[in-house]
Amino acid sequence: MSIQTKKIKFRPPEKANIEVKIEDLIQCFPEGVVVFNAARQVSFVNTTITAMTGLSSAGFDLSAFRRLFHHENLTNLAIRQVFSGKKFLHILEIKLTRFWYELFLLPLHHDTTTSGAILMLRDITREKEIDKTKTEFVSLASHQLRTPLSIMKWYGDMLLSDDVGRLNAKQQRYLRAVYESNQHMVDLVNALLNVSRIEMGTFTVEATMTNVPALARDVINGLTPQISSKKLKIKTYFNPAQLALSVDQQLLRIIFQNIISNSIKYSSAGTSIHITLQKNSSDLLFTVTDQGCGIPPEQQEKVFTKLFRADNAPSASPEGTGLGLYIVKSILDTVAGKIRFESKFNSGTTFFVTLPLTGMKSSPGLQTLIPTKI
Repeated sequence: MSIQTKKIKFRPPEKANIEVKIEDLIQCFPEGVVVFNAARQVSFVNTTITAMTGLSSAGFDLSAFRRLFHHENLTNLAIRQVFSGKKFLHILEIKLTRFWYELFLLPLHHDTTTSGAILMLRDITREKEIDKTKTEFVSLASHQLRTPLSIMKWYGDMLLSDDVGRLNAKQQRYLRAVYESNQHMVDLVNALLNVSRIEMGTFTVEATMTNVPALARDVINGLTPQISSKKLKIKTYFNPAQLALSVDQQLLRIIFQNIISNSIKYSSAGTSIHITLQKNSSDLLFTVTDQGCGIPPEQQEKVFTKLFRADNAPSASPEGTGLGLYIVKSILDTVAGKIRFESKFNSGTTFFVTLPLTGMKSSPGLQTLIPTKI
């Protein structure tokens, strides 16, 4: 018995039908999509973005969108850069009522000219809620860990100071190793607490008039054991030698500690570290230059991201969490400061920090940040 098969001829759909299907497909996107022509007029709006924003397709334009989100970064300059093709992608995180969105604004190209732009809006509320839950968990766990670690540190202080009897040299050596490991854990927990307070937006800024060079010298003096162990030469250049600025002393101490201790950790033994404070016309410039291992060029863009450590960092200094520079950058973003760096692989790194001479502005919060050397 033979089975007969019937041949079916495939007929490609007409071009018009394909275009309709593409438009229907974009209408079903979970992301909101708006297409602008070269004159910045709306040529297409999908139903998702009208549902997200409450704006009708007829009344949708960039100015209405900007007013809705109260976001100054959607300025005419940013829009001009995208429409002219000078900026390939403009990304923002914006909030509307209780929802968070990620906004993408990118140019449309026809041959070699920019023919318009596409605005896409993606709902990231769930991701934000997950991040918040993780941050709250880290905060809770860090608080629970901090108490037993503090007790261990207290007992270690008592034993090492011979308050409960004299220890022999071998016992002191072992106890010193336990004490230093415990201190490293305390610094790690404090750094995690700082990260959670930064991400939850709960840290306070309390600005008072402060002698900035004196604070920098105090931080350097506190790092003397690490400096001595590597036989480093610290050269300071403070101009002027005394400068009062309205800053949060705790936050500025964290900035100084992290940058200077990083230079110490990654410097080669017997080399020099140059630390400067220079008053300019509108800001205070703080720089730290070392002769350490440097940062690989292909990884430099990740330096200020959370938990990042360059590939060559562990061999130069096994200790490190990748949280210090993330914390420093977050603080400076909050207080209108800036940070950048220049680095040559295997030749050293210079960090540049600027603070406005107007100082830091006080702002209320639930908790302060804790100085650490991580």
